[in-house]
Amino acid sequence: MRKYAGENTKVVDNKIVAAISGQPYVDEEGRVHVRDVLIIGEQDLERCRKFDFPGTIVVTCNVDGPFRISAGRDLNINGVVSGSVKIKAGGDVYIKGGFFGRGRGLVMADGSVTVQFITEGLVIAKKDIYVGDYVMNSEVIAGRSVKVSGEGLILGGNVKAGELVEARRIGNEFGVATNVEVGIDFEYETRKAEITHRLKLLLDEMSDISVYVLKLRAAYEKLSESFSVNKDKFRSLIVQLEARREEIANEINELRQKLKALKFVSTQEMFKLNPRIIIKETCFAGVTMTILGESYKTTFELGPRALNLQALKELKTQRTKK
Repeated sequence: MRKYAGENTKVVDNKIVAAISGQPYVDEEGRVHVRDVLIIGEQDLERCRKFDFPGTIVVTCNVDGPFRISAGRDLNINGVVSGSVKIKAGGDVYIKGGFFGRGRGLVMADGSVTVQFITEGLVIAKKDIYVGDYVMNSEVIAGRSVKVSGEGLILGGNVKAGELVEARRIGNEFGVATNVEVGIDFEYETRKAEITHRLKLLLDEMSDISVYVLKLRAAYEKLSESFSVNKDKFRSLIVQLEARREEIANEINELRQKLKALKFVSTQEMFKLNPRIIIKETCFAGVTMTILGESYKTTFELGPRALNLQALKELKTQRTKK
């Protein structure tokens, strides 16, 4: 039996037992191994909506819909992530095809996030966020830096980092409201973004339930007494939805209280890091840039430059004098 016990396995009572949590497989010689890597394909996603694995997860396809994927280490997705997906990793996250959150998706990493594009989503990384093309109408928060290469566009939404935000172009000629900030309190911004994101999802769910309940009540009233069984089913469903609506209302109130209780903690350490916003090409009018709490909304196009706190203050002074 021992000759068939491979990597990360052991023999107990003449049985091959996994020594770690992982994915078992048998090699060509018949030996049983356990990998600390979980491979998820299309068929796996069809069978299950939630995955929680202590090692590394590799997803070989697109992920679209209400999936929950959590990895103790790294998480690699060889496709596009879209919809109300919640992704968390104890290490790095790599999304080959980009992230289209549709206002509901969330990606969080204790390490860094590398992604082709970010649209209408929330992305949080304790270290760095590397974007291959653009960030549009999204909430992006990094403990260290956000770097947008390729097309290099940041347009709409909020992009925040502890030390550095770097892009070719920020905003556009139509003045779309775009906020870029460096020198943030990462823990504060992360908690605030998570609560706000959850609130949005709950408010959307409550709105959907309210519409559904109205339709059910209208249908219920139209049923005659001869359809008593159907009326009972309608009544039961309405009661369940009303109960869920009450649960949502209570959670919304709790989250709003937590949001009010959040406190920004300013730290002198951020001044030593000299946080910067680097514009490689153009920053359009209508962009609000904030460095260590000092904000400036552009009223004209800015060319290539690197802005730290002092440079931002000088820019504000120059415009005031003019």
